[in-house]
Amino acid sequence: MAFTIQNWCRASTSANEPIVTLTSGAISGCFREYIYYTADTQVTVAASGYFNTVAYDLVSGDYVDVYSTTDGTRIRYRLTNTAGVITSLLSGLATAPATLSLTAVQFIAGYAAPILALAAPGANRMYTDVHATFALTYGSAQFANGGAVGFQYGNTANLAGTKVTTTLAGATLNGLTANSVWTLIPAVVAPVATATGVNAGIYLSNDTAAFITGTAATMIIQVTANIVPTA
Repeated sequence: MAFTIQNWCRASTSANEPIVTLTSGAISGCFREYIYYTADTQVTVAASGYFNTVAYDLVSGDYVDVYSTTDGTRIRYRLTNTAGVITSLLSGLATAPATLSLTAVQFIAGYAAPILALAAPGANRMYTDVHATFALTYGSAQFANGGAVGFQYGNTANLAGTKVTTTLAGATLNGLTANSVWTLIPAVVAPVATATGVNAGIYLSNDTAAFITGTAATMIIQVTANIVPTA
């Protein structure tokens, strides 16, 4: 997709608008802020030139908050205007939320085919500080057989990838016989290859074996993480 001018909005007003001094090219005045929403992913939005359509209204140092309906994320960018070409730099921490609504069948399948929670954030970015809250609606039978449940970088089967959260023991989940809630918090990630964490999605899985039964159970899982630049 591409930039949509109808979704572009100026969010700031100032008596000291940025001015480019023609003799030197220097910019004086305070930065401006914009907001924008789109069905494009943040990876698409962050590409050089995405905001070129409104380059006439932008100077280096302006900011834009972008909400992606596809990613479900709102990210703040600092913009640079170089001869009409706009580049976007991730500005500080960005928070990425996601909601998973799973049936028992879908959850059980996550052992062999890990379930995507947060899409890859783009080149030179990675997720940190991943939190998850589970709300289980109990069905007509307990879960059984499975192992520890958690989140990891990438879609390696059986939760065999680099874990980014603590885990819930399989025996604990198997023992639940009523509606229940629990949380997983960030795990310490020891030094890993850049390719492991940078531009890697966050996936839900479990180790040891696939769960069975859990008849009629459903889960709503709220996941949040920070996105940080790595270059």
